[in-house]
Amino acid sequence: MMRNSIIPSLASARQLYLAEEILKAENEGYPEIHLDIEDGNFIDNITFGLSVIHDTRYLTSLPFNVHLMVTQPKKYLEALVDCSPCSVFIHVESCQNLAELIFYCQQNKISVGLAFLPTTSLENYAYLIKRVSMLLLMTSEPDGQGQTFIEEMIEKISLARKRFPEQELWVDGDITMGRARELKQLGVQKFVMGREIFGAEYNK
Repeated sequence: MMRNSIIPSLASARQLYLAEEILKAENEGYPEIHLDIEDGNFIDNITFGLSVIHDTRYLTSLPFNVHLMVTQPKKYLEALVDCSPCSVFIHVESCQNLAELIFYCQQNKISVGLAFLPTTSLENYAYLIKRVSMLLLMTSEPDGQGQTFIEEMIEKISLARKRFPEQELWVDGDITMGRARELKQLGVQKFVMGREIFGAEYNK
């Protein structure tokens, strides 16, 4: 597995040692960092506040990929512009004004993608997917109950690759090295990994 296709997720890092974990990822040659922003509303969990993201921006030169799991993505996007994220994923389930948010990101030179929960149909958003450069499929439920890989997602991944060949295809949710090798054969290009990189012992 090419290391440049693996994106470490800081949500699985040791939260009291984020600076060490970020520098470790940088030293090990990963291409960017994945930041899940969870507000406790879109899903129950809460991760990073904007102040933490601003502080970590000065710590590393690694590009930031931001995954917005929030109910008011516009508010976060406006605050994130100063952090110069290389890319942002917006959940299609989070709001009704997706076209406006896509345009906002593009105006601010941020690569934008759409993210999908396992139960959400791609076809209903086909016209919007074609306006973005990336597509992220959640391969586990963000439920805090182990977040195990959903085998049925393999069919959805295959469909996404055939239906939207121009979009860079990402997966996120209980991705192991072995699973990534399998999914690469289906055309997946980027793999978000948390526990696989930072160690499951920190998530007990």
